[in-house]
Amino acid sequence: MEEKKDPFTQLMFGSHRKSKEQEKQTKEDFSPGTDWNQLINQIQEIAASIQSLKPLIKEFSPLLDLFQKKNK
Repeated sequence: MEEKKDPFTQLMFGSHRKSKEQEKQTKEDFSPGTDWNQLINQIQEIAASIQSLKPLIKEFSPLLDLFQKKNK
């Protein structure tokens, strides 16, 4: 039997019980088919690509600044 709470307490703290749908959704979020090693490797590759593009972006920044000034 669920204990009745005043509306303020329910608004501020909500219900402490999870519905069956919420529990099912939480279980589906962490599917066993996720390859975490592959995901981490892809993130590392993206970070390395960004690091290698930084010098190129610095080279083109004066040109980009020129375009910004012309558009204003």
